This record gives sequence, structure tokens and C-alpha cells, in this order.
Amino acid sequence: MTDNDNNRTVPNALPVGYRFNEFEIKEVIGGGGFGIVYRAWDHQLERTIAIKEFMPSSLAVRGEDTTLVLRSERFGKAFSAGLNSFIQEARLLARFNHPNLLHVLRFWVQNDTAYMGTLFYSGTTLSRLREEKPELINEAWIRRMLPMLFGAIKTIPDEGYLH
Repeated sequence: MTDNDNNRTVPNALPVGYRFNEFEIKEVIGGGGFGIVYRAWDHQLERTIAIKEFMPSSLAVRGEDTTLVLRSERFGKAFSAGLNSFIQEARLLARFNHPNLLHVLRFWVQNDTAYMGTLFYSGTTLSRLREEKPELINEAWIRRMLPMLFGAIKTIPDEGYLH
């Protein structure tokens, strides 16, 4: 799938080449009900990063000027609550340094929504691995993964936060 294919298949995605100051979108990685993830180039640090955009497709659409526009005024409270939650999540994740937690480099508000810039992790997603090599995901594999998962989850309350 090419960059342009992803742009067409992820509704409301920003175009490849769009700039946030030093960050330039290079690819639309994917999107879900609450956001879009981009691969971007950090021109200042000369490295690839990921950018996660708060884009709840059930509540908003992208306007021609790249800002988000509510589908209806009645979605205002829900959008604001989600946006605040996204910002709090970014702030919280930025406090942790754990190999199995997303490492947030920074976040910012722009286009009437919020973004978080994170380290870019290349590789295969669990969903793709399940599709391509389902035989690999067995009880032994899950038992090897659980300590890493639980270690990441345990980090949050160990630092005094509720999860």
C-alpha cells in the first residue's frame, strides 16, 4: 500500500507533506475511531517519529483548512472531554520511561485538536502477525509476553497514578 492509498483509506487524514513546524508527515500509518497515526520526519533532530492525532471520526470531520469541525454542535461536550483525555494521556505517558510503554516526546494543540509526537517503532503489529502467522501465537508465546505487558501496566500505579 502506498502513502496515497493510505490517505484515501483513512478518512480525514492530513495530506502527506503537511508540516507541523519541524515535523513533516511522510505517511498515513492508519486510523481508528478516535485517531489517526502518521509517520513523520523531524527536520530538527533528523529522525523518524510517529504522530498520533486526536480525530474522533464519529464526532468530527476535517475542514478544507485542515481544522476539525464538529459533525453537530451537540457533540461539543463529548469532543472536549475526549480532547482533554487525550492531552492528559500524552502528559502522563511523557512522564514514564519504560521499554514497553509508548514514549511521548511532546504534544501540542493545533487545527482545533491535539497531537502527540512519539518514538517511531517499526515492525509487525499483533493484528498482522495473527493474520500472517497465527501458529506463532500460542499459549507459550502469550506466557512470554505477559511479564512485559504486566511490567508496563505496573509502572503506572508504581508512580502514583491510577490506571
